[in-house]
Parts: sequence; C-alpha cells; structure tokens
Amino acid sequence: MGLRPEIEAGKPEIDWGVGIFGNIKVKSGLKFEARLNSITQHVRRKMSITDTGITKFYEEMIKKYERRVRKIEDTPDPTRAKSNKLLYEALAEKWRDELEGMKAGKPVAYGSAGRIGQDILAAMGFCFMDLFSLAEVTGQAAQKYMQIARNLGYSDRSVCDIIQTGIGLALSGDLPRPSMVVGSNIGCDPLNQMVLAIGHHFAHKFNVPMYAVDRYQEGKVDPLEYVTQQIYEMIEVAESKVPGVKFDEGKLLEIQKARSVAQSYLADVYKLAQAMPCPIKGMEAFRIPDLTLALRPKGLDYFRAYRDEVKERVEKGVSAVGEEKMRAMWCVTGPFFTDGFAPLEKRGISVPIVMLDVVDVCFGQREGKIDWTFEGRKISPVEQVAKLDLCARWMGPAEKWIQDVLTHCRLFRVDMVIYFIQTGCPTTLTSAKIVTERVEKELGIPVLSIVGWQLDSEKWDQKEYEERLGEFADMCLSSK
Repeated sequence: MGLRPEIEAGKPEIDWGVGIFGNIKVKSGLKFEARLNSITQHVRRKMSITDTGITKFYEEMIKKYERRVRKIEDTPDPTRAKSNKLLYEALAEKWRDELEGMKAGKPVAYGSAGRIGQDILAAMGFCFMDLFSLAEVTGQAAQKYMQIARNLGYSDRSVCDIIQTGIGLALSGDLPRPSMVVGSNIGCDPLNQMVLAIGHHFAHKFNVPMYAVDRYQEGKVDPLEYVTQQIYEMIEVAESKVPGVKFDEGKLLEIQKARSVAQSYLADVYKLAQAMPCPIKGMEAFRIPDLTLALRPKGLDYFRAYRDEVKERVEKGVSAVGEEKMRAMWCVTGPFFTDGFAPLEKRGISVPIVMLDVVDVCFGQREGKIDWTFEGRKISPVEQVAKLDLCARWMGPAEKWIQDVLTHCRLFRVDMVIYFIQTGCPTTLTSAKIVTERVEKELGIPVLSIVGWQLDSEKWDQKEYEERLGEFADMCLSSK
C-alpha cells in the first residue's frame, strides 16, 4: 500500500518542496491535522538549544548511559553481555556529540525515513532525529509524551504507544525545533501519517520545509530510479531551504562503509545464534543498536567485541538459558520496560531471533563489503540507500513477510512462534492471523498471538502476561 495522500492546493506561504508532493498541502487520512493544530501551545515559537527542556532531554539521555557504565563497573552482572559497557559508552558519546553539535548551530531534521534519514541527512550535516527510535528510548518519560497525544483526542488504542510517544515528543518543546521534516513510506501507515502530520504542523506554524519519499511502485516503473530521483530532489530542497547544509557523497560513503563493517559482525552473530544450544538471550536479539554507531571507535569496538563474545559462547557450548529444551521465534516487537522473554527462558526456551525487519542483519552485505549492484548493474552510493530501503519488509506484499518468517523458523529450528501484537497497531493485528495460519499449516508449529504495550507501563499487566506466555510454553513443552 503506497503513500497516496489526498491533496489540496497549498497556501502560498507554506513551502512543501518539490518532487512527488510538489507545492501542496498533505491532508492526513487519520485526521491528524485538527488534533495537531490544537497543541500549538506546546511548541515554542522561538525555541533554541539553550532552552531548559531541550538541554534536559539530552542531558538525561547522557546520564542514563553513564549510569549504566558505572553500574557495570561497580557491580558487573555475569548473566549480561560483557560488551554492553562499550555499547553504553558509545551511546553516551553519541548523545554528547549531538548535543554539542546542536549547541554549535547544527540543523535538526525530524522524521522516520530509514536510510534516507539516517544516512543521506547525516551526510548533509543534519542532526537527524528519528522520532520512532527516540520514542523507544524515552523510558519512564514516555508516559508524559503519550499524554500529550492523548490530550489531543487520541484514545490509548487509536495508534500504538510508540507513535503516540513520537507525536508527543515532537510537540513537547523538549526537542529543538526542526529545520526540515523528512518522511518515507518505508514503515507502517500510522508511522508514515505521523511524520506527514508533524511535517504539516511545522510547515504551517514555522514554514519548515518537508519532503516525503514514496517507495510505492506501479506497473513497469524502475523502483530504484523512482526512489533515487526523489532522494536527489529531497537533497535539492534541503540545500535550497536550510542554511549551511550541503550533500557530501564522500561522507555518505564513509557512513556506508562503517555500517557495512558493523553489519558483517552482526551477520556473524546471526549465523552463530543458529547454534545449539542458543548462545544469546532474547533481549540481545531484540535490541540491536543503530549500525551507524560503528562510525565511532567505541561503537565499532562494541560490534566486534559482541561478535567475539557470542563466538566464544558457541565454542564453549554455553547456553543462554541453561538446559535448552525448546526454541521460540518472537515476531514484531515487545515491551521495552521489562524483559518480555524471561517467562520463556526460565523454562529453558531460548529466543534466538526476533523478527522485526531482519534485512539489516540477514541479507546482502557480508564480510564488511557492500554489494554495489542492483539487477546486474553498478550503482552509486545514493542508489545504494534507495536499494536498502526498497528491501525493507514493512511496506510491501504480505507474502514477503510470511516467507521471511517461514524461512527463519526453519533456519533457527524453532518449536513455537510468539506473535506480539502491539495495542493500536493495524499492521500486526491483521498480519498475525495470516502468519499463524501459514506457520501452523506449512510447518506444524504452534503460534501464540499476544496483545500488549511497548512503552505504556501503566497499562501493562505483568501477571496476566506471564500467565498467558507461561501456559502456552508449558503446553508446548508437555507436547514435545
């Protein structure tokens, strides 16, 4: 399902840029506009990076990872990955650098646009804030941001709590106002609509340019050319509307090379996780960090150290769950505020793979090398970005997702599948039934669909969750 919003003539003072949207105003199918306009008071008209809220948000993130480093140094937990210290040090450094960059005047872009946001905008000198990823790390503060969205009229089940948190975060005044908003229909429809609506809001209130890349393909259109052309148009919009930004292909290539090295280490982990007994915990499979951390020495050290740590476990026959009795595949997502895999692992059921969109880890790049081809021809660094976003499973035929699930059930020799349906998510709600039918029919593997929250800990019922998961696990163990 492509990004085909209804459109109407835009007001002259609103600059939406060029490309697939032209000079138009986007009208959200989920009626975000009226709700977003009602929260103008939450957005400062003259925000700067010296504002207390903005500084505090970044300082809290830095403090969080520094606390984790100190905790590991003071009271190391032998059940957790030793390489976590390097990860938290790299993350603290990342947040510090971004804060200092913004204080020095580095422009900010909001959005959630896959490689287009993470790589292209970074190569232009933006600090890119992926609202979906930021929402995932808000911790207890997520309740505050969700409440902002709910005060606009969203029920707690209208869209998932990560989308609600992203909306609230963008409009809270706790982040610097963006110089640009960038979207892409690489993700689920509510995520796409969220970014469009936020872009619409900032365009109306502050004349901030917005560009959305359409990944949808019709007929015989060359998909790579279609997306690549839009990326170049987005670059033109940014360079013409945002002072100080300039696309640097050399910087993009540097990002891609660093990412490919990290990816090669994670590809090794992916293979190692197939070993029996399983060498990794579910939380390790669930939380794979941003590959661009490899641009930092400690980040690259982390990916290498984690790979080596998992390899050592396999060589020594170390099991992540003690006596491994069965294996489970976990699909889509889970709670971020608790270890959702613990009820399985304490029963000796390992979770070697979490299926969200495994293209980064499982496909394409190996040995730190980039495949610079598409359908037999050589491609450029910008085309490589387009290619990777075209590979994503979220926006595409359901059969792609189903085949990935079936393939990885076989590769990892799993005995059961847990399909976590985040409350308010139409994508997982509709896909769960289809995947369940195919997995049970073609592989004879039992599937449990379980509804829950990702960030809303106040609505989470831990007892009910453990009982449902435990009953299913015990049933599978007894029938083995």
